[in-house]
Amino acid sequence: MSTPSVCPACDSERAGAFRYCRTCGFDFDTATLAADVRVDTRLKIDHEAAAISIASIFIAALAFADAPLVLRLAPGVVGVALLPGYALSLAILPGHLDRFDRIGLAFGLSLAVTIVAALVLDVTTGLTQRALVAGLTLTTLTLSALAWIRRQRNARAIARSDGASDRATWRAPEIATVLMLIVVGLIAFGGVATMLIATPTPTTEFYVLGPNGLAEGYPRNLRAGDTATITVGIANRERASARYRVSVQTADRTLVDMPPVDLAIGQDWRGQVSFALSDPAPDTEVRILLFKDGQSDAYRMLRLWINASPSR
Repeated sequence: MSTPSVCPACDSERAGAFRYCRTCGFDFDTATLAADVRVDTRLKIDHEAAAISIASIFIAALAFADAPLVLRLAPGVVGVALLPGYALSLAILPGHLDRFDRIGLAFGLSLAVTIVAALVLDVTTGLTQRALVAGLTLTTLTLSALAWIRRQRNARAIARSDGASDRATWRAPEIATVLMLIVVGLIAFGGVATMLIATPTPTTEFYVLGPNGLAEGYPRNLRAGDTATITVGIANRERASARYRVSVQTADRTLVDMPPVDLAIGQDWRGQVSFALSDPAPDTEVRILLFKDGQSDAYRMLRLWINASPSR
């Protein structure tokens, strides 16, 4: 049983012994098995692309709503490790592909898509959880739309392929392509992991030391009106110079507002902060807040719990 040298769906010349048409994704191995399939070329919903889009939006909604981890974990794994690659496989191979084969291919492609998205976000908006969720969701929706367009344009070829009673086994070039994609994905993943380990994440170190300059001896008991002194440390490990301000507060009042401190990249600063509690109360929460670049929300926060006893 011979297979055509010209794609019966789009009339493109077949490239060597490749199984799928490079133009429309038609499956040459099943061309003669389903030659009489009638095709409905009217515009209709692609169920696979629609399911991927809906699932991706639902997973993103769970992430942005800060749902409990037990509800986000399994859908999050699917949204990162399966959906982007599945949508990409539909876009590049819109024709018939065994469901299990497509899922296996989707895992390798998802790894590649996630790595590329992470690298792009790292040099543009910054690699945060919300940015990664938004980037992968937008990528998955775009690939799903592209897959739907390609499958609509090649409905005849897909219907013929889907109508085949049997499916030939994978050939050596196809196996080599899948293995190459997996190897490239693993190499890229290893490179990104090495880069992230070797390059410290931009951050600001903020810490409190006791009277002896050690991470101990913090004030635990204090009489109302007496002064307690602590040492506050800041280390700028960001990618740019920054202006910091330290404020010591309780639940209902501000005890101390330190003047701003400008730190260059890699620069450290230590300073002593003294404060007093006017009202006696057990387990008073004292919050040491760090503000960055004039922002109204605290960038870092430390807590001390102090038993404030009545003054003599």
